[in-house]
Amino acid sequence: MSTSYWTNNTTRSSDRANLLSGSSNDSDSPPSGRKIRHDPSISASKVFEQQNDLRLQELSSKLTTLHKITLDIHDDVKDQVNLLDDTGDTFTSVKGGLGGTVGKLKHMTSARHKQYIKEEIEMTEM
Repeated sequence: MSTSYWTNNTTRSSDRANLLSGSSNDSDSPPSGRKIRHDPSISASKVFEQQNDLRLQELSSKLTTLHKITLDIHDDVKDQVNLLDDTGDTFTSVKGGLGGTVGKLKHMTSARHKQYIKEEIEMTEM
């Protein structure tokens, strides 16, 4: 059994938390903690451009995190499919073994039963 789910679960939880955090930031303080300088000589379009650049960096970071989470989920699903396949194979082999044992048990009890009936018939004929 692979332990990737258990070892990566805490990493994914913190990745998810980081991905979803920062939605309530004001325009002066981006989630990265960097401040945008408001220099009076810089035009409003430059300020908006700086804000857009920061938001693009944040979005890129969140997309990278989301991509990592998606890959972790994919790996976990593959591990679980393999585990289920192995479990199915084990049950199939156990079923085959039990089927053979039950068949032998039926044969044995049937032969003993026949012997018992034969002995009963011989005793009644005497």
